[in-house]
Amino acid sequence: MKRLLYIVISILSLSANAQDRALLIGISNYQEGTGWSKIHSHNDIALLQQVLPNTCEVTTLCDSEATYQGITHAIDLFIQDTRPGEQVLLHFSGHGQQMLTNDHNEPDLLDEALIPYDAPMIRTSTYRGKRHLVDNQLDSLITLLRTKAGYNGLVVVSLDACHSGDSNRGGDSENEEEHTRGTSDIFGFNEISIDSIYTIYKHWDKVDKTPLPNTPSMAHTIYLSACMPFSVSYEIKENDKFYGPLTYAINKAYTSHSFSSIKEWLHAIEECMRKEILQEPYIIDTLD
Repeated sequence: MKRLLYIVISILSLSANAQDRALLIGISNYQEGTGWSKIHSHNDIALLQQVLPNTCEVTTLCDSEATYQGITHAIDLFIQDTRPGEQVLLHFSGHGQQMLTNDHNEPDLLDEALIPYDAPMIRTSTYRGKRHLVDNQLDSLITLLRTKAGYNGLVVVSLDACHSGDSNRGGDSENEEEHTRGTSDIFGFNEISIDSIYTIYKHWDKVDKTPLPNTPSMAHTIYLSACMPFSVSYEIKENDKFYGPLTYAINKAYTSHSFSSIKEWLHAIEECMRKEILQEPYIIDTLD
C-alpha cells in the first residue's frame, strides 16, 4: 500500500511523473443510423484534460475516430507502449448497453457493453453485436495492460456510460434537459421469447462479486463505473454544460478535497455520486 500513497495516479495531478499516460475516449455524436442519441462526452474529455498534468502523455479518441476498430486498435497500442512502473488511465465516455450472452457465468444472464461510434442499438439479421465492446473483452485488455505496467504500476479505468458497472430509470427521457448515457433496451431482446425475457428480468439486479484477478506481477487496478450494471446513467448539468456524472464526480472530488490515500479519494467520489448526483456508482479495486 505504501507505494500507492502518492495518490491516484498523477493523471489527477497529484504527482508529476513523465511516464504517466492517459487514453481518453469520448463519443458525443454517433454514426447516423445507429439509433443512439447525441450526448456530451466532449465536455468530459475537456474536463479531464484540465486536471491532467503537463507531464502526462494524453491520447484522445473522439466521435468518428472511436469506431470499434479505432478503439481496440488504440487500446492495443496503449498496451504495447506501456512500460513497467507506469501509471495509466483509460477513460470512456459514451453510451452503454446490456446484451444477451452465452456466458453462463454472468449472474444477471447478460453482458455489459460499451458502445463505439459505429455500433447499432438494435440486433438485426445483418448486425449481431460484433462492434459492441463487451465487458469480457475489455477485461482481457485491462489484464494485459496491468501485466505490462507490472507491480510498481497502477491502472485506473473510468467508464462514464450506462450499464458500465460489470465493466433503473428505464428508457431515454423525453425531457430535453435530461440525457441518458445508454438505454434500458437490451440488445437482442427483439429476437427472444417472452419466457426468456421473464427469466432474465428475474436476475436483473444480480452483480458479479468475483474479485478482480491479482498477482504479484500485475499492477494494482481501480475500476470506476458511473452506475451499477442494471442501471441507466444520466448526465448532469453544471454552468449550462452537460457532463457525465462520473467525470463530474472525479473532477469535484479532486478539486474539493485533500487526501492521504487513494481510498479517501474513492470515498469522496462515491459521496458525490450518491449524495449530490443521486446515482449509485460501481467501484472495485485490488488495493489492500
